[in-house]
Amino acid sequence: MATVNIDIGKGRLLVNKNKDFEFSFKIDKPITEVSDTWYKEYIYSSKESTENGYESFIDFNLDDYIRVDSFDEDMDDELKVNGLIKLGYKYKVDFINTNGSVLQTVKDYQDKFIYIAINETITIPISLITTSVNSYKVKVSVVTENEKEFSNEKEVILYNEKPTIIATIDAGKLHYKIDDSEGDLIKYQIKLNGRRIYPADEEYTAFQKPLSNNLLIKSTDMIVNKLNTIIINVQDNWGETNQFIYTFMGEYTGLLFVDDKNKYYSNNVGDILEKLDFGKILAGTRSYMKYIYIYNNCGQDIKDLSVCINKSNFPKELIIHYGFDLENIMDDREQLHKKLLKDKEKVKLYIQVELGLEFKYSDFTFEIDTQATPVNE
Repeated sequence: MATVNIDIGKGRLLVNKNKDFEFSFKIDKPITEVSDTWYKEYIYSSKESTENGYESFIDFNLDDYIRVDSFDEDMDDELKVNGLIKLGYKYKVDFINTNGSVLQTVKDYQDKFIYIAINETITIPISLITTSVNSYKVKVSVVTENEKEFSNEKEVILYNEKPTIIATIDAGKLHYKIDDSEGDLIKYQIKLNGRRIYPADEEYTAFQKPLSNNLLIKSTDMIVNKLNTIIINVQDNWGETNQFIYTFMGEYTGLLFVDDKNKYYSNNVGDILEKLDFGKILAGTRSYMKYIYIYNNCGQDIKDLSVCINKSNFPKELIIHYGFDLENIMDDREQLHKKLLKDKEKVKLYIQVELGLEFKYSDFTFEIDTQATPVNE
């Protein structure tokens, strides 16, 4: 049985972006047995002169035959050879897609059979490669004169660096940077505790240039006082992916009211979580002095902290005394804390309630508004 050696070299072929690549291969003459071929008369007519002045037939080569039975050179300058000739072959080169289908025939079968070994290098367009995630193949196929088929394949991989991701969370704000050392376009998504929070309407963003960005994490999306997990999934336009996982303790952000144990009285969207209870107060008297802390969780240092009582729907016969120290307790007027309040620090606010003799409510809730100026402004 005939055999054909197709040498495509060892290992895989690693190629670079934006540059056509070369593929080299060798095909030896088929190893032919008597049963593979047939007895036939071959005629040679073309001659060439040799160095010693004789002429020889150009195409005749005894090595092309398994067995020669007779020669007959007639008067018409033709050489007739009867015998068993070794098999010829044709070959082609296909570029195979990641799904196994032929993406392009780079070189097709020849019109005539070849009877010699070949050593060839061909150029393959890099434009045929669109992903680095799965490998392609170059396939050399050979069909012999007796219609036997042989092939060999080489794996082709596009060299591609993964995108890089850096991210941190501070005061409820996610700061992230997505880069690609090769300048590829990227698309990405952000998930919080398994739920996608960006983009809102699509699975991924559109492909875009690498970027740095910030994303505010809403307190309503996180689990406060417990570990939360942020996952950033990134894919470049060649299909290469990377993932960044970051865990953080969920917390409210902004200016917050807390107690001695840092338990929140309200969140950063105005929802009341716990009330400051002044107990029973008789009309015409004052309550005991209470205090709360204003906690700076804005992610930056602040100054000129302003505090005032929200008097919308405020009843008559109710007076609120408050201040940042016991010597300067004021009633119903804005209080200003001019000192620097660093990020993650808190300041004590004293509060006392006074009821008039005609105060009619058995239960009443009031709100305190705060605002401040960032130090860097």
